[in-house]
Amino acid sequence: PFGSKGQRELYEFSLTLDPTALANDRTIITPQELDVTLPQFNVCLEFNGLYFHSEIFKSKRYHNEKSIEAAEAGWRLIHIWEDEWREKRAIVESIIRHRCGLSKVKTSARKCDIVQLSAQQRKEFFEANHIDGDVRASNAWGLYDISREKVVAAISVRKPMHKKWKGALEVARFATITNESIPGAVGRLHKVVEQHAQSAGFGSVMTYVDSRFGSIFAAGYEKVGFTLARQTPPRFWWTDGYN
Repeated sequence: PFGSKGQRELYEFSLTLDPTALANDRTIITPQELDVTLPQFNVCLEFNGLYFHSEIFKSKRYHNEKSIEAAEAGWRLIHIWEDEWREKRAIVESIIRHRCGLSKVKTSARKCDIVQLSAQQRKEFFEANHIDGDVRASNAWGLYDISREKVVAAISVRKPMHKKWKGALEVARFATITNESIPGAVGRLHKVVEQHAQSAGFGSVMTYVDSRFGSIFAAGYEKVGFTLARQTPPRFWWTDGYN
């Protein structure tokens, strides 16, 4: 009844956050099933096996439509892919904790210094803390916690790949350190990005937000002045069933 080994592990982890967590719940978006629900936080989780959740078995809009149905019922649905749980479990668990408001450590962004990151520092931070890892960028900045001598949040920028965003600067990556909440991090780092965009002659700043983690504005971009331009169609990845 629990499906795969990974799905069972996800459910067991959820019980450490919410003892009332349920597996294989069909009461929220009946008759569809949600792999794991955490009633205390109105958060639900889907464990997506790469093979059985490919287009061989599911339509290209299946996952997005399920997220929309959950949102209409008042729940935030987080989609977790099999290889992410296998290879980046610490980051996945951190995302879930954060959505439930249970991050282990909180550090105010105001207590941190802003530092420019080298390409190597940027790569190491995002590979360790961002679900999609690092990506090439022209500049990157971090919030440096002096008391602990470590970067606790980072942002990187680049020129957009799509021509329709010509003249804009893209926020390529933003992340806080795993298992930590850094209130005000987006705001402080975005000010640096805005200043850089203005001095470098960019007309605007844009970014993408992955809505499979339970929110269109998961990182709080709307609080610093971003507006939703549009929702892109579901993206796709190639898989061999394991990667």
